[in-house]
Amino acid sequence: MSTDLELDPLVSSALISMHGKSRDLEAATKVYNQIKNHPGSMASRTAMLTALSQNGYLEQARQIFLEAIPFERSTSAWNAMISAYAQNNEDESAVATFLAMVVEGVTPDNVTFTSLLGSCSALPLDLVKLLHATMEDGDPAFELDDFATSALVKSYGKCGDFESASTVFHDRLSAEDPASWNVVMAAFSQNGAPGESIGYLRRMLLAGVRPNLITFATALDACSSLAQATLASLLHSMIVESRLESSELVSNALVNLYGKCGISRSALDVFRAIPRQQQTVVSWTSIITARRWLDSNLCKNVATAAASTEVRKLDVSNEDGHKTYLTLDARFLTQHKERE
Repeated sequence: MSTDLELDPLVSSALISMHGKSRDLEAATKVYNQIKNHPGSMASRTAMLTALSQNGYLEQARQIFLEAIPFERSTSAWNAMISAYAQNNEDESAVATFLAMVVEGVTPDNVTFTSLLGSCSALPLDLVKLLHATMEDGDPAFELDDFATSALVKSYGKCGDFESASTVFHDRLSAEDPASWNVVMAAFSQNGAPGESIGYLRRMLLAGVRPNLITFATALDACSSLAQATLASLLHSMIVESRLESSELVSNALVNLYGKCGISRSALDVFRAIPRQQQTVVSWTSIITARRWLDSNLCKNVATAAASTEVRKLDVSNEDGHKTYLTLDARFLTQHKERE
């Protein structure tokens, strides 16, 4: 590699990012040390900060950030530090860095707000409102993108402020984009308001917007909390009409939903429709944890499944797979003893 190439900030930052993603921090550090004193090294500094934080070296990432003091600390550098804290569950440090950013006169952008709202797990409502106000009262030329706006809707949902979540949805997101509806539905269904989530599905349909895979997955999640058999059947029909019933995500959610509604036969029918080569640990977990399933005459199917070659070929290298296998095995033994 030539000296000119080594000192090119864009090439160096790309190399640092590549090494960071492959967890080769030694190589990333070597490139960074060659470029860090270059006048145009800010991109490389930011890349090195991100590489370190991605691999759990927060303190070293912070030192890289502080090294930027003699240079112009751009919005991207602040964003990288905020994101580093947020993605490592250091929410308070992420917020403190954001406040310091504002005090220093550095203008936040969409990435700033998305990092804070999207990555921080539990921001208090007053802080979410502060961020919202900052987003609204900033540079008139600044346009919020859908990522930042969606993160704001989700944050209001987490805080239980569904009125504000609805307001942001109606004021800021496109009513013609199914992704917008998916965001507001999830904000409600994942935070204790499944009925309102289904209400938004109805509005979506009335608006002539076609639901997609994520829409149905969200609706099934909301319906499972309501455990309404009629609604479950209606959603299933809509999924079939949309030709999405073959999706593993939807199939597993349907099995779980029918189980919670006490419709064991439908749960088993959906499960059986999944091709055997596509039946995963998640699929088996969905069917064996379906409510009231063992109260029916289908118990013998559990024993058969537990003894089958397909089940014993499941990947039990992870915790979920191991638990699924043990559950199946235990139920097989129980049924075997009862028959004896």
